[in-house]
Amino acid sequence: MAHSIVTGGMRNLAAGANPMLLKLGILAAAEAIGKRISEQAIEVETREDIANVASISAQDRTIGDLIADVMDKVGKDGVITVEESRGLEFETEYVEGMQFDRG
Repeated sequence: MAHSIVTGGMRNLAAGANPMLLKLGILAAAEAIGKRISEQAIEVETREDIANVASISAQDRTIGDLIADVMDKVGKDGVITVEESRGLEFETEYVEGMQFDRG
């Protein structure tokens, strides 16, 4: 969608469109789309909801259940980092508090 907005915008600018009006139109459209998405959004509240969304996203029920288990542990404001593994099994590691990669 972003690619279409950029290419369409560039095409309109090349055809002589007013850049400010084009920007205002894009911002108005973005606001309308955001509002529509918010109206159609469904709250993810239960562990089963989280497992279903994660399973669909990962295309794998086992991974969906694992993510739901981790979400139970870290909470809705917790951070989950997914890393590629060399093995065939899933592993979880919990880090309490704050962690810095550098510094």
